[in-house]
Amino acid sequence: TCILLLQIFVHSTMKFRVAIIGGGPAGLSAGKNALEAGLQPTVFCSQYGGLWNSKCKPFWKSFKTNLSKYTCSFSDLPWKMNSPLFPSQQEVYEYLCDYRRNFNCDNFIKDGTLVTNVVRLQEKSFAVSWTDLSTSEEQTEVFDSVIVASGFFSEIINSLSVEKVNQFTGTISHSNDYVSTEPFQNRQVAIVGASFSAMEIAADICENSVNKVHCILPRNVYVLPRYIPTDPTNPSTSVYPIDLAFYSMQEKYIDYQQDDRKSVEKVFKSPTDYIRSHRYLQSLMGPIESSFDEHDPQWTLPAYVAISNSYSKYVKQGRIIEHRGRLTGAANKDLFIECSSDESNKKTILSDIDDVILCTGFQPKFPFLDTSTLATLHYDPSDSWLPLILYRDILHPSEPGLYFVGMYRGPYFSVMELQAKMVAGLISGSVSLPSQEDLLTGLSQAQSMRAQQGLRRPQFPHGDYVGMAVDLAADLKLSPPAAWREKNLLWLPADIGEHREMVRQQVCEELDEFRRGKHMPSVIIDSLECSQWRFQRSLTSYLSSMSSGTVSGMIHFTAIASNDSSRDILYSEQGLFVPVNNPHQQFDISAYYVFSHNLSNDSLAVFFTDKETKSHRDGLFVPLALQPSPAGWTATAFHQCCADGYQATYTFALKGLQVTEITIRFQVKGPHKDYESHTILTRIV
Repeated sequence: TCILLLQIFVHSTMKFRVAIIGGGPAGLSAGKNALEAGLQPTVFCSQYGGLWNSKCKPFWKSFKTNLSKYTCSFSDLPWKMNSPLFPSQQEVYEYLCDYRRNFNCDNFIKDGTLVTNVVRLQEKSFAVSWTDLSTSEEQTEVFDSVIVASGFFSEIINSLSVEKVNQFTGTISHSNDYVSTEPFQNRQVAIVGASFSAMEIAADICENSVNKVHCILPRNVYVLPRYIPTDPTNPSTSVYPIDLAFYSMQEKYIDYQQDDRKSVEKVFKSPTDYIRSHRYLQSLMGPIESSFDEHDPQWTLPAYVAISNSYSKYVKQGRIIEHRGRLTGAANKDLFIECSSDESNKKTILSDIDDVILCTGFQPKFPFLDTSTLATLHYDPSDSWLPLILYRDILHPSEPGLYFVGMYRGPYFSVMELQAKMVAGLISGSVSLPSQEDLLTGLSQAQSMRAQQGLRRPQFPHGDYVGMAVDLAADLKLSPPAAWREKNLLWLPADIGEHREMVRQQVCEELDEFRRGKHMPSVIIDSLECSQWRFQRSLTSYLSSMSSGTVSGMIHFTAIASNDSSRDILYSEQGLFVPVNNPHQQFDISAYYVFSHNLSNDSLAVFFTDKETKSHRDGLFVPLALQPSPAGWTATAFHQCCADGYQATYTFALKGLQVTEITIRFQVKGPHKDYESHTILTRIV
């Protein structure tokens, strides 16, 4: 007690001291911004980088961020030019290490420390106790303020009680434990959940093994790839990284710098808003994947989205088998699934399962805060969606000096940085505390958000990420000039910093590449795989020795090979030729090609098949250098076959992510050939 009183006396004569709990992106940004505000921060860090620390808790090998590096960054440190567009866990960790070095953060970070207790001493004074994890030594110091930045993913959520699964003879693990497919080779695996990790882990198992994977989905979810159409109605739409397509500014944001402006974040949405969201998401997926009916009651409920490049591919191949419902129990090797979408509460049994992976999410924990403080914050440990009731997820007026950064479901780098700047300003006095009326209104809004339950609860409390960031930036007077914003409607974290123009230029150059067809070969191959088509062909011969006529029939595209360098799809055509001059002399025809996506240079080409099995790639027929045209993505190429020349034109018309029509034209000339062929493929499945 005497030592603590002495610390209080010494502390009163020092610079304003701030304890920051957590060494992930939120804690790092909080420390750096506190230092810039003239404060004396100490970041208590048990694991630097938080969940991005691949040395402490590695993700699976194929893991990539589901948002691009332009969103996964702070305003004051752009990614290196040669960084991948979607970084790995290790690459994000290295970015955070670069951030630490670049801003001399070593001076205020206490590595290997775990905060165990926070006790309020005075109105704005706290005793913070922590353990040195290397020595087990316990220490206590006094701080003026405390910032909780310990992350939203502190503890796994296990949705199954022990008694419901204690007779299951297989293994049950959490996505947090998943590192590779090795333990699951040649085993029947079931994945529970409709989250990002559920889709990615299911795809990863299929990618690296011969397994079929069962996915138990408690709700419908749109599974989108990392690249989505910029204009789903345009047959030659380009694709952008998903965040660079989603996070554009609406016209209402243009004047957000006005002093009398209102909040632009749309926290609560109407059934009409949800219908609009469903319609847009289904337009991205294309008509083959969608069945939109705005009169269906589910379209008036929030839409949920997951991101995975390969999940839908394996569903089409039949290697991922979806089951709608909730896992209610398990015994022996059977899983019990209950679907409550109708009055019958249909129950099914999934048999012969060896392993269950629970992708049921995470929740934050605050073991260092006392029960009185948690009661004031309306802490609900059973609510992983909104566990605390705070003003703008930052503070509670009844707990002065206690602040939060990144403590909401689905935190973004930009919002974490803006919250860190806001908190540093509130502590230093450069930012005024909101009025009592505004504080109470903010708390009331948080209570209303929590009141959304069941199917009416959105995927994230702050689904309008851009609006949330815009509001914080405007309040901090960090908004770019309105004239500049009118020309740049895409929100980027760099917009509030000195690197704004440089990063914006990088993004513009990146998007120009996508408009010229970058990633389009992958979109086309993904769409063609496991598809069926009807075709109509007209043949016009200019030689009397060859008859003109028509051909009609079916075409199947089937996956035949996939490796680190290419993806191959077999084109298999079966049709009936009807001569114009003698329609009674009909005969069957067949043709086989391989459409191949070269992954190393992102190109598309058509190959002949081997003559014996007609199932593998042989010699090159034509490369397809795709260019946008009014009818779709078009490629024209020439092939010389002995004395005959083939002028080939392929056009792929898109609706969303689906190729819905293909046009193939050949002009063939040679000593013994002179004809034109015009084929139209119309998609069935």
